Amino acid sequence: MSSLFKHKYTFAEMTAKPDEQKVVKKYRMVNVDESKRKLDNILFDEFTKEMTTSEYITKPFYHIIDDSEFKNTCGVEKIISVQTGGGKTYTTATKLIPYLLYRGVNIVLFVVPEITLFDETLFLKKLRTSPYLIKNDINPVVLMHNDVKDLEYHIEQGHEHFVLCMTRQMFANSKNENAIGAKLINLLINLKLNSELNVEYAIFSDEAHLAQTSHLANYKANTGNSTPVYKARLYTKLELLSYFSPYMFGLTATSSFEQIGKLEVVGNMDFRVINKERPNRYKMAYKSAWFGSHMTFSTKEKKDTTEMENRTYSFLRLYFKNVRKFPNHKQSMLIKAEQTNGWMTLVKSLKLFAKIIHEIAPELENKELFAQINDNGSYVYKLDSRGNLVAKKVESEKIFSKLNDIQDSLRFLFVVEKGGVGISVNTLKWLISYRRTYKKGADSDFVLHGPLQLVGRLVRVNAEDSNYDLDKYIDSLSEEEFEIFCEMNSYHLLTFDNEFWREAVSELHQLTVTREEAKMYFKFKRGCNS
Repeated sequence: MSSLFKHKYTFAEMTAKPDEQKVVKKYRMVNVDESKRKLDNILFDEFTKEMTTSEYITKPFYHIIDDSEFKNTCGVEKIISVQTGGGKTYTTATKLIPYLLYRGVNIVLFVVPEITLFDETLFLKKLRTSPYLIKNDINPVVLMHNDVKDLEYHIEQGHEHFVLCMTRQMFANSKNENAIGAKLINLLINLKLNSELNVEYAIFSDEAHLAQTSHLANYKANTGNSTPVYKARLYTKLELLSYFSPYMFGLTATSSFEQIGKLEVVGNMDFRVINKERPNRYKMAYKSAWFGSHMTFSTKEKKDTTEMENRTYSFLRLYFKNVRKFPNHKQSMLIKAEQTNGWMTLVKSLKLFAKIIHEIAPELENKELFAQINDNGSYVYKLDSRGNLVAKKVESEKIFSKLNDIQDSLRFLFVVEKGGVGISVNTLKWLISYRRTYKKGADSDFVLHGPLQLVGRLVRVNAEDSNYDLDKYIDSLSEEEFEIFCEMNSYHLLTFDNEFWREAVSELHQLTVTREEAKMYFKFKRGCNS
């Protein structure tokens, strides 16, 4: 690959707009229905309850990649369904991407929703320490975000393996042909149009349920939202690239109706979930937090938020009872406020919290307690002696760091549109959602992506040095430490009392064990090991 790059083709030639006749010809060679049929024939179906949560991701992936028919499945994005807390980024970095490089893929592109929601340091660390790469002496060039523009230089240096990471905005939304994303797409297509090069590329689209609806006509049915304008920019870019490569993957904990086949796509790239089975939920007890409790409010009048406020007061009293019982440990809270025309807006919810905490926890005066992250910036707030909020602007990464620090006073994170994906804070174990969220899509079914992704921010293991796996960690604890951990690793919800949230909570019970179930399970296991 590298010698051909270096001696026969200039980067300008490779990034030029592809020959439209060749592109159209390649399109016509791809029969998406036939690709789906072939993929269906090779899908993994040997799931067992003994498989680990990682194996539910890796075994189906390895199985289809190793099949000789896989090369004939262009035009289909393969959806990898990963439960929140199931190690999606970890497994992609340590196993999926390295396995593709080992199997002959030259360029792997990882597309993420936002820079601030991507743990770049962790991703690089896990990628570099992958046994596949170390054992096979593969040392890929890794280019992050704006550095993708340096691909030309590294190609000319003769490198053969690349891992690129960039945001969805950078990859798909630019109208400028000279933008990084546009030039990269043209490069990938030109590499495939030149049969002499024999180059393979792969794309992983993280949080694939977001921004991948195929067309405006499907937007309401697929997302539950309405919009007058939707360009489907991400879908159309992936659609184009899917005709030249079978290595197209989407990662998500909540597949959309299009992705599970409930809604027919309006386009020429279809979807298939390659690991439809779920791990035994007791297997997830080793990997995630446990369901603790669910409180509700049933406010019916927008102008009357009395019950909402009273329930918030009760929820905070329970929270601080927990805080005082375990002073050497930390749990933090996520608050999902409504937009400016809603019932409980960001400003109103912040003031409500300030009032309640000034009353029930006066010892926290003059400490940074609250933070907000939204499109207007990120802020932390102190509560002064009179109960007023004092704001300071900070970077969002600083907020996440402070929330994870058990010695830091920051405990409450307020969001409006943020919070559904990408927040990796192990201490988040309490959630208040002031959103009613009556979203219905295809066949009038509720679109549960929002609440499931929101609650997904709470399921990360709340333990130091657990390495995201509780097996050995729990065995190392004393009885007292075990009881404390059971409280620290349980999450609690306060939401509207409506059909939408009842269905969402019912789905949560299918995914995670309750605190009581986990305690019984691990007590039995600890007894067997003692």
